[in-house]
Amino acid sequence: MSGERVDQFLQRIKAEQSNKDKNNGNEDDSGNNVITIKFKDSARYQNETPWKVKRTDNLWTHLQNYVQSIKAINVPFPGPLRFVTFDGEVINKNHTPESLEMEDGDVVDMMQEQLGGKPCLRQI
Repeated sequence: MSGERVDQFLQRIKAEQSNKDKNNGNEDDSGNNVITIKFKDSARYQNETPWKVKRTDNLWTHLQNYVQSIKAINVPFPGPLRFVTFDGEVINKNHTPESLEMEDGDVVDMMQEQLGGKPCLRQI
């Protein structure tokens, strides 16, 4: 997939998210209940996709929606994914932005999970 196509897709996702937020009335975050976090697939491209979430929403649901939106443009995933917050904490299914003490503008990195490993034994 060309980088230009990915950029076009990300712009479309940003516009859809913005329209969705306006329709839901989330553009007014004066109550400090809505924050914008950025999802970043650091292995493939360096673009950050902004995503508005409520502080009490389950992050896992938003992460699944993000992955589905990327899969919609036929970006292959090599294996299981892991989502890591700005300070290195792995996001689990029960985390919320509030429980992770996330602030507006924080970045969530998406990366391939490394499984297993073989201990290296040296014969002397």
